[in-house]
Amino acid sequence: MVKISEIEAALGRIESIVHCTPVLTNSTVDELAGRNLFFKAENLQKTGSFKARGALNAVSNLSSEVTAVCCDSSGNHGQALSWAAKSLGKICHVAVPEGAPAVKLAAIENYGGKVHFCEPNDTGREAKRNELVEKYNAKMIHPSQNFDVIAGQGTIGLELADQFDQPLDAIIIPVGGGGLISGIATALRANWPDVKIIAAEPEAVDDCAVSKKAGKLIVTQKSDTVCDGVRTNVGKNTWPMIQELVDDVITVDDKAVAKAWKIMMERMKTVAEPTGALALAVALSPAFNYLYPAQKYKQVGVILCGGNLDLSVVPRIKSGRECLIKAVQSVSRIFSCLSHFHAAHKFCYLCIKGVALSPSGPTCPLCRQVFSNSLIIKPPAIPDVAAGDENKPRWYYEGRNGWWEYDERTSEIVEKAFVETKNKATVSISGNTYEIDFKTKRQYQPNRGTRRRKVTRASRAELGDDRLGIAGVPQPREDPVIDLTDRINRLGR
Repeated sequence: MVKISEIEAALGRIESIVHCTPVLTNSTVDELAGRNLFFKAENLQKTGSFKARGALNAVSNLSSEVTAVCCDSSGNHGQALSWAAKSLGKICHVAVPEGAPAVKLAAIENYGGKVHFCEPNDTGREAKRNELVEKYNAKMIHPSQNFDVIAGQGTIGLELADQFDQPLDAIIIPVGGGGLISGIATALRANWPDVKIIAAEPEAVDDCAVSKKAGKLIVTQKSDTVCDGVRTNVGKNTWPMIQELVDDVITVDDKAVAKAWKIMMERMKTVAEPTGALALAVALSPAFNYLYPAQKYKQVGVILCGGNLDLSVVPRIKSGRECLIKAVQSVSRIFSCLSHFHAAHKFCYLCIKGVALSPSGPTCPLCRQVFSNSLIIKPPAIPDVAAGDENKPRWYYEGRNGWWEYDERTSEIVEKAFVETKNKATVSISGNTYEIDFKTKRQYQPNRGTRRRKVTRASRAELGDDRLGIAGVPQPREDPVIDLTDRINRLGR
């Protein structure tokens, strides 16, 4: 547990170097929220996020004998620790997962950090981190579980208490590993004992919400989210503080985050990364309005935690969709593991399968980097592929051993044309144009002598076991349904 005295000491160490960030307001956003929102603008902090506070405090607390520090990070902590180390005459080594966006690598190096690539998984990151500790005699600085880091983040709470004449009614703080909210909660409880402290978390990474409800620390499976800054688990050092000091955890989906991000950019004229808009998304959510009505909780603080926006994800945030080729949300979310070959470029299975099987070979359509065919050859069955109304009519195309359901967007286009009693529907699949003839019930490419697939309209319940999955992503079975090995071999790869 971090004590208020440690946070006060941290402020004394870092306040002459870091910014005392401003509190922003916006009447349009207040009108949307139905209450007064006060944004603590940590996106304007050194290195573009609150992480600079904790990193600087942790490095400042090291003895002069420590000449190097290290961490594993492809984001804000790696940048912040590199900056803090350089500011205090030390060297920072950062273990970065392979495939991390170039913009983040450049930022780490610009702040003086030394980049060391590792495998993009927990085992790879830990192995590289341990190697850096041993090889460079570096001190490992954890982004959320180091107590000096937590104390540094807590200085935000001390600043807030000094920036207001009266306590706020509530404050909303993003939660990932828990360092930010633990530090701020500790500082605010000492100054504003009655303030409601709310954790903001994406639905896709809801371990804090699950843990809070269960009353014990629980690790959950992580899905993909635009809020990559909090795509981690609450740790053993931060959980006790969250359990004791945080009143509620409210989750929101990526669509709500995208809407909040757009409001920040358009109305507040404030640059934020997706995670930076997470707390506002909660402030505007029905759940928050229900649990904390504006009549009683009129003055609410919002932590705008960072502004390091990767411009390559802007199209994705603006549309609220995943696949960068077809803009299909559900299939990409179901098969998000395909993004591992390049963290910034994400595609649904249907589109990336077409790329993998094309004569040009398995390369990313956007950056041309080569990726492995392993996920294409035998994609794993994903449990939530079958989510949805079992009795709703959908469209299917014939496969070798049953029927593949069209992806959500394609199925909606076909259904619309069918309901409007049109003769045909025109759709785009894997970058190619296809027509679906309702009279012959066939799918084909116009003006090309290609295969004509049968199509059908039915509910999932009607098809039963004849339904293979969605757009090439198999539904759960003992064995994967599709195997593209032979076809890839025929193409000579």
